[in-house]
Parts: sequence; structure tokens; C-alpha cells
Amino acid sequence: MIARKHKLTALVAGLLWSSVSLSAATFDHEIVPGRKDNFDKAAFRLWVDDETGRVNGIVCVALGINGDSREEVDQPVWREFALKHHLAVIGVFLRSPENAIIQYGRAERGSGAALVESLAALAEKSGHPEIASAPLLMWGHSAGGMFNFGFACYAPERVLAFATIKSGIFESPVSDEARAVPGLFLVGEKDRPHRILGANKAVFENRQRGARWCLAVEANVGHAISKANKIIIPFFEAVLASGFDPAQRPEGFGVDLEKMKIIPAGKPARSVKYSIWMPSEEFGPVWKKFIAKPAEK
Repeated sequence: MIARKHKLTALVAGLLWSSVSLSAATFDHEIVPGRKDNFDKAAFRLWVDDETGRVNGIVCVALGINGDSREEVDQPVWREFALKHHLAVIGVFLRSPENAIIQYGRAERGSGAALVESLAALAEKSGHPEIASAPLLMWGHSAGGMFNFGFACYAPERVLAFATIKSGIFESPVSDEARAVPGLFLVGEKDRPHRILGANKAVFENRQRGARWCLAVEANVGHAISKANKIIIPFFEAVLASGFDPAQRPEGFGVDLEKMKIIPAGKPARSVKYSIWMPSEEFGPVWKKFIAKPAEK
């Protein structure tokens, strides 16, 4: 009797989820690589709920090296987030050519244009023309985070915010426009040293030039995604509090990590060597909780 009750509960839950998803649809698009492109595969899947009406923006999900993220659009965490904020979700599948020197993380070498072109095609396929120019919230693990960073450098006017999870190589050229894009760099305390150093270098050097970039170290974790969404979703929502126009991103404020002292938005004083940016006061406790070491048992 108990087992039967559990099955009934599961069935009801499934029907409820179906009832809010019947109007949703997915659309696929693939780009044929050119001779000079830095990928040999570029495929994208868009999920959008018709009840959303006009799409305000798009969550872009990119997994690690050569990972196919298209099925990530089915994840409840992204669908719920999208419905809450009237967003669409796009899953990215980029693959670098074998033995390529320039990987797809360098968005300016072809992969960025592939995403832009695909969004235009998916806008037509989905019947949502606004998707062609909608701003992006970019989530990426490892190489996916490198692509997010590269895309924010390639097309900063298209990005509301980006997050890199345990990424370590950030080679795309950075402009002042790219530094204006809110970015969250997550580091695993037990990840490989080159990834830790790469993220630190990217944040601290660009913070000296006013980058709206935050760094958070997750204790006792290596290269895994782990609890990244515990801080990424609040970061995205803090940015969204200023609206969906990339020109109206939050000014936020800086934090001097050596003195744990708040500093004004903009370029830090030359005496401040290690600082991070936060989009809002409410985000501060979230950041502090994320970086806290678990209590010893």
C-alpha cells in the first residue's frame, strides 16, 4: 500500500510538471564550420515556454571540454529560473578540431559568431524574433566557462553576466566594454594550480582596470561543478535586479580582500592589489557563505 502511494505521488508530480511544460518546445540548430573556424562541431538547442510571452533574455549553458550541453535545457533548475524571469534556455555543444592549437574558448576565432548566428536562426524557428538580440546570462564549467569569458570579450553588448566554474585559461583580448560585464569566477580549492592561478590573475589584474568581476573559492573541492549554482543564481538575480538592458548593469561595489573593506565602484586605488566586485549588498552574505570552510566533524 505504501509503495502504491509513492507511485501515485510520483505520477501526480509528473502530471503537474507536464501541465506547466506542455506549451514549451525545443528547437535545434547546427553551424557548418568554415576552414578557419576554431571548432569542428557547433550545435545548439533552445528551450522556450510559450506562456513566457516575450523573452527577456537567455540562459546559455556550456559544459566542460567538448561537452554536449543540449540536454541541459531539460534540467528543472534552468526551466524554473527561466519561467521566473521570462527567459529562454540554450544548450551549447562546441567541439574543438583534433590537435587544434586554438580551442573554441577563443570566441573571437569563430565559436562566438556561431552562437550569434544560431540565435538568429533559432529566433525564426521558435517564432520569438526577440531571441536574435536578447541578452545572455552565461553559465559554463571548465572549457564552457572559457567560452563564456571569450564570448563576453567578443560581444560584451550581448552579455548581461557570465559565470566560469573551475576554468583556468582566459586568453581572449579584454576591452573596457568586456570589463563592464559582470563576471563570476569560481575556483576549487583543490583544483589544479594552473586553473587557480589563471582565475586569480584574470580577476585581480582586470579589477585594477575597473572590471565588474568577482572571485569565489570553494573549499575542499577540485574540478567538480559541486554547489556552483548556490552562488551563480543569486549572482545572476542580483544583476537582473537592474533590468535586462546591458547598458544598465549594476554599478555594485568593490571589496578589498586584504582588509575586507568595501571600496567604491570603479577602478580601485593603486594600493588595493587584491579586490573583487559585488553586484549588491544582498550578494555579500551569499558569497561569504559559499567560500566558508565546512565545520570539522
